[in-house]
Amino acid sequence: MTGKARNQEINRQLDELYQSVTEEFLWEYRRAFPNDPAPPSRLNRFGIIDTQRYDAASGLLIICQETRGWDNRDFGEDRLLRECLGAIAREGLFPEARPSALMWYNLGRWLTLIEDPQRDLPRLAREKGSVLPALGKAAFTNLNKIRGGSAPRGAYWKLTYTGAAKRTLQKELEILCPRRVLLCGTQWPFVNLVPEFDRSKTLTMDHPGARKGIAQMLERLRAQL
Repeated sequence: MTGKARNQEINRQLDELYQSVTEEFLWEYRRAFPNDPAPPSRLNRFGIIDTQRYDAASGLLIICQETRGWDNRDFGEDRLLRECLGAIAREGLFPEARPSALMWYNLGRWLTLIEDPQRDLPRLAREKGSVLPALGKAAFTNLNKIRGGSAPRGAYWKLTYTGAAKRTLQKELEILCPRRVLLCGTQWPFVNLVPEFDRSKTLTMDHPGARKGIAQMLERLRAQL
């Protein structure tokens, strides 16, 4: 099986997984938000961002908390995160992605540094659009598979610790078998959800949208490589 075909099969298995847990996730959402007059009708979609460029044998999985502001119109129009990230990696930031530009630029910088730890950090910290293609070499998921707010708190935070979230994350790791996992502000929930995971495979960073010094974050990452 070629690399692209293998990656497509991995994404197919992930899509099958998300479909199988949708009703349980949505039930948990309705329980957490009983007064929401228009609850979501589906989960978001995650997995390998670019099946042509991802190397499953040495792949990296990015794990964030949740996707801010994803609404029912996005879901209804099949505008899902995996495809949006693929578009950013191939074509750069489109208008709807610009409010989260800092997050995507930082992830691009981090992935660039992981691939080449000898990069000049001050120069890398200044790069923006040139690092976005690096996203295509990773896989991506959120612990909360539906949507979130401006920060992980309250009812959204509770969705992270449900049985559905735990079993889904465990199965994602089984399907992807990542060589490395980049935890983006998700270290403690990750440890609680999959305590048996090999910690030597994890890289721990703040959320990529955090208002912190870019060069300092790069230095923290390089110290782990």
